Amino acid sequence: MRQRITLSVIAVLLITGSTYAGENGESYHWTPAEMSTRPAGRAGQLMRKVADVRLLPDDLAMPKDIDCYDDPCKFDLYYFYGKGFNLARPERKNILFIAGGPGALVDNANQVNRPLGHLEASQNIVYFDLRGGGRSLLPASNNFDRFLRAEYVADDIEKIRRAVLNRKPWDAIYSHSWGSLPAQMYAAKFGAKKVKTLILSAPVVRDRDTHEARARMTAANLKLILTTYRSPAGQPCDCRDRRLPVPVQTFLGTATEKLAEVSALVDARSSYNFCFIDVEQADLLSSRMEKLLSLIEEQFGSVDFVTDHYDALLKSGDAKSRPRFPREFYAAIKTLQFTGAPESGVKPYSGDFARQIDAALVIGHYLALAAESPSESATVTRECAASSPFLKNARCATGYCKIIAPAKPAGQRGGQLDSIRANQVLGLYDGVARSLLRPGMIERDSGGCFTGKDVTAFAAGSGGKELLRGETKKLGAFPSERFCPWTPKNHPHEVRTLILKGARDTVIAGCQAEDFYRDGLKGERALIEFSGTGHAMYAAAFNFIGDRTVYAESLRLLLERFMDLPVAQFRRDKQAAAGLARLQAGFIEPDGGRAGCPM
Repeated sequence: MRQRITLSVIAVLLITGSTYAGENGESYHWTPAEMSTRPAGRAGQLMRKVADVRLLPDDLAMPKDIDCYDDPCKFDLYYFYGKGFNLARPERKNILFIAGGPGALVDNANQVNRPLGHLEASQNIVYFDLRGGGRSLLPASNNFDRFLRAEYVADDIEKIRRAVLNRKPWDAIYSHSWGSLPAQMYAAKFGAKKVKTLILSAPVVRDRDTHEARARMTAANLKLILTTYRSPAGQPCDCRDRRLPVPVQTFLGTATEKLAEVSALVDARSSYNFCFIDVEQADLLSSRMEKLLSLIEEQFGSVDFVTDHYDALLKSGDAKSRPRFPREFYAAIKTLQFTGAPESGVKPYSGDFARQIDAALVIGHYLALAAESPSESATVTRECAASSPFLKNARCATGYCKIIAPAKPAGQRGGQLDSIRANQVLGLYDGVARSLLRPGMIERDSGGCFTGKDVTAFAAGSGGKELLRGETKKLGAFPSERFCPWTPKNHPHEVRTLILKGARDTVIAGCQAEDFYRDGLKGERALIEFSGTGHAMYAAAFNFIGDRTVYAESLRLLLERFMDLPVAQFRRDKQAAAGLARLQAGFIEPDGGRAGCPM
């Protein structure tokens, strides 16, 4: 049935020309693998659905070129409950979670590693599959890409509220990264009668250029790792020393300098000590990192694009379009951007410590090799030995090479469930995608906005970036539609809001969370910054072991106090203060400018 419907849609498209047409005059159809990585047969929390959700809000007419025969203009919206969900217990608050990405999917089969696992024991948590991904699938033709927009996701959230809570409002909507867009739009459209509180984790803003800020912070994070994770001056640089170079915090809530106490996470084959790199070398590597990241984004749009399409890029007929480094180098940059970096006076969390060390080892090794290559375009091989330039002064070179050398196999994007279709379509048309919204990519006007016609022009263009252009051809591009970079100032609201940001988050570098706080929020609000934390918000051990860690318990208490108290009282609350101290976090007050933001 669906095949017959989409064929009729194609016939209409060929007449109207309303979507990108390839050389054979056919619109693109998204494959099942591109639409969802959620395994259909896995056991887990019961998936529920709101059946027959209209693709557009009820007050909007369907486009004339969409054939709604046999209801392809509707889809089933799937959601599931967190463990312990019980509406009969009035003390439990009802909280909806919106994942980032865009296109990330929460795993209903994994009850340990869910984003709000630390809240499930005490609160009613609702997760859902974003329209266009997971089980909430739209028709495969890219002519239906026009229905993938954050503003329509906001309406989906209202339909879930009615199905789950009837007349009650959400006690809170908790979002991460891109999820802040539909959360903000929902609050602006439906107001405090439908949602009492917003919790925005790492919210993004895209109405100004923050690429340089991101590159600077990524490079600065690398330097912090290289210069912080090292023995104090005057101590021997000896790999036989089983002490960690700085105290790290374990899942048990204790600080330790003993490698044995964190051996489950930290590889015991090396000392995890950058004492073999001096400050001058760290400065040089950091400078190279900043320059190289700018070149990577200029060439490929983003590091994500390289990791997602690495094998295809290697086969490119254009030598300039091929990656210069092995796959693990680009994966290490992503890790560096997402896990943050150590800061003065802050004890890193053991999980972050291990990831940051591994990423810096890989990045430092390949940056040092690249410096010896004859040109900026020369391919850098995987060679790792005691004589390698990065490790030449290290007594533990053999142990380090065992971590550096293995190529990471291709797998799921970032090791998570997600929808490539939702990621690419929502990312571009919601105005958050870095890969296509950089200078030299899709043509934009003086306000940074673009039309579907501009998307088609880039896809059909020439002069390099052929794989990126090919991926753009998959997107439904509608000539008359106009899109602008995301900014919360177009959707202000007075719903009580708590913003959570990592101090070393490269994705929202350049004061994006502060912009969100100032420009999009008009009611009671607070902004909490977590020291040393990156975009993934790993530092407080929010994930991994759910509500069994002291950090997750502290975060749970912090969030519950915010939902229960007026903001002024929350700022003075002793229990909240204790949670902040445990999480190495504190309130920040954005001023009228951006001078005080860490770069």
